[in-house]
Amino acid sequence: MENIILAEGVGRSFKAGDSDFWALKDVTLGIPRGKLTILRGRSGSGKTTLMNILGALDRPTEGRVEVDGVDITSASEPARDALRRKKIGFIFQSVALVSMMTAFENVEFGMRIAGVPASERRKRAEECLHLVGLGSRMNHMPQEMSGGEQQRVAIARAIAHRPAVLFADEPTAELDTGTAFAVMKTFRELIEAEGVTLVMTTHDVSLVELADCVYELSDGKLVTGEEVEAE
Repeated sequence: MENIILAEGVGRSFKAGDSDFWALKDVTLGIPRGKLTILRGRSGSGKTTLMNILGALDRPTEGRVEVDGVDITSASEPARDALRRKKIGFIFQSVALVSMMTAFENVEFGMRIAGVPASERRKRAEECLHLVGLGSRMNHMPQEMSGGEQQRVAIARAIAHRPAVLFADEPTAELDTGTAFAVMKTFRELIEAEGVTLVMTTHDVSLVELADCVYELSDGKLVTGEEVEAE
């Protein structure tokens, strides 16, 4: 199985008074291309810290990370910014939609920031909203939508610039069980339709069975067994 992301010996420490606190320690893993990988663990396990490093939002204290053949550990900040704009998409627990913009405008605005030409933005925004099942709701404001619908708008915005990797940090944490599974179904459909690689964090055990690959963290380390292939 080809890996689009490789992490080798990754550690991340933070200053805690006069000492160092290691949020991650000696993490080595691979993220398979075109699959759904879940980083799971309790709060404080290090999964969000790891996701931020894999997504070039943070740098490791030690170790290296390679994304689609590029060593992002030693890359300059402009190079990392360019990588995020072109190859990476993010979905956060808080959907962070612009309340004064429609669903369509939120997706189109995200592409504008990513530098997508104006000639492509309208067609792609409509396409992405149809992909997540919101073709008939694209002119609605966020406050006119349910929590699940708002999360699907956030997903459409995140995939609009055709990223190679999509990172989702606890995307179902504030949703009820039925809506959470509907969002996961949307993720699976996007992987098939767009060929995107999806990496998400969760502490919800019930979602793990939907993944292609699962890594469990505890106290900043991968648990014994490391990679677990889901059935």
